[in-house]
Amino acid sequence: MQNSMPESAYDQLVAAIDRACLAKKDTAVVDAAEALGMKEVASTWKNAYWQYELRTETEGTVTVIHGWHDPAGPNPGSPEAELFELTRATPPATYRNQYE
Repeated sequence: MQNSMPESAYDQLVAAIDRACLAKKDTAVVDAAEALGMKEVASTWKNAYWQYELRTETEGTVTVIHGWHDPAGPNPGSPEAELFELTRATPPATYRNQYE
């Protein structure tokens, strides 16, 4: 019997980030964020294109950021890397992926 529970926002965004990295464009993540009703907010990263947040009862705050590598900054990756970082408050989780 299949589980009828819908995928969590976090799981949907992990899949979207993976699709975006394969396509080497952020469209899949932006589309998923907007479909989930996430709001674009000022980013906590200096080198970010955008940041979306969603507050949920089951996952707390879910945040996804798309930015680029800053050799002088805290974000890992090569100089050409496009980075995604996804975080969830409950249960705590972080997912990162990138493409060049």
